[in-house]
Amino acid sequence: MTLPLLPTVRLARLAALGVPLALLGLVSPAGLPIACVWGGGLLVLATIDTLRTGRPSQLRLGRIVPARAAQGRSFPVRLRLAWNGRGAARLRLRDTGAPALDAPGARLEIAMPPRSRIEVAHEVTPRARGDIALGPVAYRVIGPLGLVERPGSAGDEVRMRIGPDIWDLSPREAALGLPRGLREGVRRGPRHGEGREFHQLRDYTPGDDLRLVDWKAFARRARPAVRETRAERNQRILLLLDGGRLMTVDTGGRQRFDWAAQAAGRLARAALAQGDSVGCAVYGRELRASVPPARHPGQMRRIDGILSTLQPEVDESDLGAALRVLLRGSARRTLVVVFTELADPRVSESVRRHLGLIARRHLGLVVTLSDTALEGVRTAIPDTAVEVWRRVVAEELTQEMLKTEGSLGARGCLVVRARTDALAAETVDRYLSIKRAGLL
Repeated sequence: MTLPLLPTVRLARLAALGVPLALLGLVSPAGLPIACVWGGGLLVLATIDTLRTGRPSQLRLGRIVPARAAQGRSFPVRLRLAWNGRGAARLRLRDTGAPALDAPGARLEIAMPPRSRIEVAHEVTPRARGDIALGPVAYRVIGPLGLVERPGSAGDEVRMRIGPDIWDLSPREAALGLPRGLREGVRRGPRHGEGREFHQLRDYTPGDDLRLVDWKAFARRARPAVRETRAERNQRILLLLDGGRLMTVDTGGRQRFDWAAQAAGRLARAALAQGDSVGCAVYGRELRASVPPARHPGQMRRIDGILSTLQPEVDESDLGAALRVLLRGSARRTLVVVFTELADPRVSESVRRHLGLIARRHLGLVVTLSDTALEGVRTAIPDTAVEVWRRVVAEELTQEMLKTEGSLGARGCLVVRARTDALAAETVDRYLSIKRAGLL
């Protein structure tokens, strides 16, 4: 698309310098010829610059982006430019992409020789999850004298998906031991000697626990043998994300739902690598989307589709309605992981009641974010009466949440409460400890 010729800021400034000369010509006949020479010369230079300015149609542009990017993690956008003009060109590009992308380096100025090709890149950071479309790149071909420019746009629409960051570990998560858990339980396979599933027999070595000696194998093989077990595989994990009103609250620069989606995605990846069947669902007033538990190769892609595209809504959520649909007719023991917010008494009571009802058959795990702002108010030293009142309220809310966690524990449910930068790591670490303890 080609737009009309436009003057540049340089031309406007030079024209502004002729205004005092024109005013001088109104009061003194000597100033009028000077003003005319100045204006005429500027017009001639602008005409020459116009004739020597390349046309936008001589530029070919392609944009290369990944099919999927992670929320909050920067990635490069590569622009491939081909200039077919006989003369050199100076280009000014503006690749703003989409509103969901933060692109501080998206304004580029490039000098291109005649009939040349070049590739440039700039970094963007996705702010929100979802499927986005990147429109054409806006650019301007600037004249050699910098007095005029021809605007245009090029590049086809590019679609990409912004999902939770479930592939790379943050330094904080590494410090909390998630790589250790992945090495033991995901990358190299389960640890031997723990869990409930038989793995193999091996020869006895000094220092082995005598309780692990298989005496029947000893009799057959005429040498002592030790039974090795491993964490049981092909267990059922169901991830339930609260997509209601409380999860729309911003904390740490994102919505609570975004942090829950990241933790759920990393837990799904770890559990699938462990050989477990993983399902995922998002619920609000009713069940909004679900993927039944499975462990086939495409399961992570299906789960990622839910975690990347669904957004929380302002309606109240109903955990009971979701559990009735998802666990209907399910006799097999399942680890039900609920990502929600326990600050609201009605929500916390609903979580206690419904997870308590399934506790006889299934194991419940509640994952929630700690409120750093509330903790800051609770631990701050008050200086005014208002700050004293705020601290009292914060203390009451904290005690209420601790009471909720204690009530969940009394009903056989586990709780993970962590800061935003540690939620995913601690969730996966708790799952691995459940596996090692054989609680499923």
